[in-house]
Amino acid sequence: MKAVVLAAGKGERFGPLAETIPKPMAIIAHKPILEHVIIHLRASGIRDIIINLHHCPGVIRDYFGDGRRWDVSIRYSYEPELLGTAGAVRNVAGELHGTFLVYYGDNLCCCDLEALRKFHMMKGGLATIVIAESYDDLTGGVVEKDQDGLAVRFCEKPPSVSGGRRWESAGIYLLEKGILDSIPADRPTDFGTDIFPRVIAEGGRIYCYEAEGMVRGVDTPERYRRVKAEMEKRGLRQR
Repeated sequence: MKAVVLAAGKGERFGPLAETIPKPMAIIAHKPILEHVIIHLRASGIRDIIINLHHCPGVIRDYFGDGRRWDVSIRYSYEPELLGTAGAVRNVAGELHGTFLVYYGDNLCCCDLEALRKFHMMKGGLATIVIAESYDDLTGGVVEKDQDGLAVRFCEKPPSVSGGRRWESAGIYLLEKGILDSIPADRPTDFGTDIFPRVIAEGGRIYCYEAEGMVRGVDTPERYRRVKAEMEKRGLRQR
């Protein structure tokens, strides 16, 4: 199975920390966040990786090269203009066949990717979104699901959410190639704001998989400092 790792964003909410490096290259537990992602993929048997680039692309390319140091194969997809999370995937559609994984390069997650694959195959939907209960301030997409795990609503970065459990997207999606038909090729698009809400509205089946263990988004300087301190206190070492 192939993985598309999203690492092109400018990290505008990340502030000065992202002026000279891509946000996924921020250090946590002695490694760039993106390295933790690569190690997670390799440990799950996923070695064929595409990374999209835009902001400071040389920082990522120079560090990871072709991926052989991590026993993976890495190819890069450079975007002169940002295409959005879905547009980035549509841009490499010719290299995607069957089921593939999308993984946001600035997220830390301990999701069991093999269990995710089995869940996705059992449900038979067009997509499966890894979700986790929001642990503090809400910065990602909020997902509402029914008792069977079927997504009924997806709202990207809402201003606030009141009452009940808050399920936040972990930035990991297992997708069927058919979803590419919903992504326009002529403009930037995002999964959270454009594609998932549209697919749901049109009756497409998108399921939610509850992540086991830790899920941490690193979207703002405050979250970065908090997660960095938490991980270093734990002595995090990805497999």
